Amino acid sequence: MCINRVHKSGASSVVNCDPEGTETGVLRAPTGVQKDFLHCSTSGEPWYDPSLIQAPTQIVVGALDRETTPAQGSEVFQRLTGAAEKRMTVIGGGTHSLLLENQRAALYDVVSSFFRSGQAPQ
Repeated sequence: MCINRVHKSGASSVVNCDPEGTETGVLRAPTGVQKDFLHCSTSGEPWYDPSLIQAPTQIVVGALDRETTPAQGSEVFQRLTGAAEKRMTVIGGGTHSLLLENQRAALYDVVSSFFRSGQAPQ
């Protein structure tokens, strides 16, 4: 991701939520997802079955996301056949790092709206 796409004040507040972020300036991320990805890509096993999800579900993806593409989000959305409520939003100009980008306000609005609707799990 290009640094000029990241909103600097938002990025620093996100980095600082990591207990070591103020000292290191780095936002750590768990690596379990990498292990799961390698297992699923080599074994052919799915990560999970979206049809088993019953809770109201909101999918949000950036239009420019190359890690979890809008097409992948749409595929999961179509398979959420058991969800009590399902919504999908694609945020224009956003990448996989929406939380750190200028479009993060749109992400917050989508998530807030979902929670305010009363559909989100309590």
